Amino acid sequence: MPALANASPSAQSHPSVKKQSLAAAERAEDAQSQLDAELFYELLLGEMYASQGDASTSVELLLDAARRTGDEKVYQRAAQIALLSRSAQKANMVAQAWRQAHPQSRQASRYLLQVMLSTNHGEETGALLKQEIALAKPDEKLEWIRAIPSIYRRVSDQAQATRIVREALTPELENPATGPDSWAAIGTMELAAGAPAAALEAARKALSLDAGNQAAGRLAAALVAANVPEAESLVTDFLSNAKSADAHLAYARSLMNADRLEEAQTQLNEATRIDPSSADAWILKAALQAQLKQYSDADVSLLKLDTLIDKFPSQVLQREVRIQSLMLREQMAEAQKKWEEAEHWADEIAKTGNQPLATLRKASIRMQQGQFDAAAALLNDLPETSPGETRTKLSAQVQLYKTAKNYAQALEVQSKLLEMLPNDPDLLYEQAMLAERANKIEEAETLLRKLIALKPDHHHAYNALGYLLADRGLKLGEAKSLIEKALSLVPGDPFITDSLGWVEYKQGNLEQAAQLLEKAYTKQPDPEIGAHLAEVWWKQGKTKPAEELLRAARKDAPDNETVLKTFQLLGIQP
Repeated sequence: MPALANASPSAQSHPSVKKQSLAAAERAEDAQSQLDAELFYELLLGEMYASQGDASTSVELLLDAARRTGDEKVYQRAAQIALLSRSAQKANMVAQAWRQAHPQSRQASRYLLQVMLSTNHGEETGALLKQEIALAKPDEKLEWIRAIPSIYRRVSDQAQATRIVREALTPELENPATGPDSWAAIGTMELAAGAPAAALEAARKALSLDAGNQAAGRLAAALVAANVPEAESLVTDFLSNAKSADAHLAYARSLMNADRLEEAQTQLNEATRIDPSSADAWILKAALQAQLKQYSDADVSLLKLDTLIDKFPSQVLQREVRIQSLMLREQMAEAQKKWEEAEHWADEIAKTGNQPLATLRKASIRMQQGQFDAAAALLNDLPETSPGETRTKLSAQVQLYKTAKNYAQALEVQSKLLEMLPNDPDLLYEQAMLAERANKIEEAETLLRKLIALKPDHHHAYNALGYLLADRGLKLGEAKSLIEKALSLVPGDPFITDSLGWVEYKQGNLEQAAQLLEKAYTKQPDPEIGAHLAEVWWKQGKTKPAEELLRAARKDAPDNETVLKTFQLLGIQP
């Protein structure tokens, strides 16, 4: 065909030339037909191997076809199967081949970026990220920038990831259109990397470019949750400039994490006023009202939430929101000891198809009534068809034994959880607390020291270890240093302040102990802090206020072990 297209008029009119040209065209068509047949067969085989679970062979066949044809769709299919195979080597091989064959392909670049991040090769992504941002259309660029923190969330070295992102976003930082979101993305990553001061500075720069930038407002709220005092003014300034339900919601979460519940309620009221259709705001508002024991108000919030469920775009989402609403209703009934009502809501959860959750809630109802054998029987019936289901079952059994105050059995079950995830900080911490309750002090100390070595910013571990030592009069100097370290990580925390007051008491510094415990109790009138303060006052000779405080603590927590122990220690009848 090319010969015919390029031939001169005189040549085309000559019979012998015309005959030769047609023959060449037929040979080319036969070759193409043969190639199409081979390609079709190779693609078919590739898909067959993929359907049979042999992803490795499938990728090899499809990649070979892609290289011979240069077809991006075939590269893309090979890439999909390579990712599903969970073979880093195969995924990287396809990514590199695709990128080499199509250097300007944004699809190839995105896939290679995805592979590098999923295989923890974040250090190699800088050039690709920079290219993606540079080539993105204006309406795409902001979406890309806003997605960056999520894209890099699983990279193990967050500090390195932050440096890569900062370098890639440098050309955008002074751009009025993209600068605020770029600074917010950098700040979010700085916070994840454990650099709150740098995150705060990034938030300030973002808000200086756009005082109403939503991403910067959420970052400022996250900094409040991370106990960065200077962030508070950023959030309040932002909220005065922007009517954003999402920002009020984020700030409310931060305040709830800081146990500033009344302030959080104000923010949630504003969030639902600005956006009455925000299901997230209504469910969080109901949860907070339940926590504050405002059960009637929580019911009203849940009724409002119910009117929004059918407006969600998918049945899956509708079901999940419905389950959240039912679970909160069940928990409120349980908190009020309305056992029949709690059973009703657990049955309603079962009707949604989530039988395991319904079983867990029914087991909780039995536990709260002291029916531990019945609760155990329910938990034994929970499925274990996946690691996730096994962890859920074991966690529920741990809670059962803790409620029954069978700490030795709880510790034994918790050990099985820890075997599944040996370096999980939360599981290590829970194991240590159970070991302490089971009076296995050496084991608790070993676990907490391991946790501190694994996660040097785990303030709970420092506080727990310091308190464990101080409460038993062991290594009081080290105990104080550990607690002071915890307090440096979370300044002003009332429970850590309580621990510091307790170690001062154990060292015989009654005046300093009383000042610290009074400060902690004023900020957080917790029964255990009250018991500690009562004991110190008693030793100072303030017996009447000590007894009054101890009785108030018992009224709030009739079964609290520390409170009851303090009554016994001071020789006071409960």
